[in-house]
Amino acid sequence: MLAALLPILAAAAPAAAPPAAPAAPYPGAALLASFRDGCSDLSSIEAAEAAAQKAGWELFEPAKDTQLAQLLGFGMGTAKSLSDDDSTFKTQVRTLHKTIEGHQAEMMLTGVTSYGTHSLGCRVVDFAAPAPLDDAVIADFAKTAAPDAPKPQPINAPGVLIALFWEPGLFPGHHKTQIGFVPQDSEMKAALHLSGINLMTQLRN
Repeated sequence: MLAALLPILAAAAPAAAPPAAPAAPYPGAALLASFRDGCSDLSSIEAAEAAAQKAGWELFEPAKDTQLAQLLGFGMGTAKSLSDDDSTFKTQVRTLHKTIEGHQAEMMLTGVTSYGTHSLGCRVVDFAAPAPLDDAVIADFAKTAAPDAPKPQPINAPGVLIALFWEPGLFPGHHKTQIGFVPQDSEMKAALHLSGINLMTQLRN
């Protein structure tokens, strides 16, 4: 009797779940391409905004309790504190976002005029990124953007902050370009108002 039931029991048993599909690799090259397309023209904040929108970035207003709003407030507050006695101090700001292969990236365009000097910066951040960009992806991007660029200056504090700096920057006329990563559990996350992958380039005149 038991032998007769075995085929029935086997047929009624739930099928084994298929193995989980491996996670898709992080779209590092696509993020860097969107950074290049949206941030390389810093001739004016209007030109940068137009280039970013052409590359698929969309203007938006971040909520006050978001990391982007906190980072923006921290940066602008620091700039203002260094220019308290400057009557010509002026800022310009644009915030944009874009979904890149399922990952949310956010952009800050910030212009600061102080003591007769104007700087315009573009920062792209994926606050939720769990790991830094692949070294080979970064090297390929840098070689393509600026074949004659010198080797970057590194900051390497594993578990806290890693970054590469190019001076001059990787785009024509830019003063500085940075590619960095702040781990989600970094002790510097709160102080820097940053986490995940962050890309920055700046022009001064």
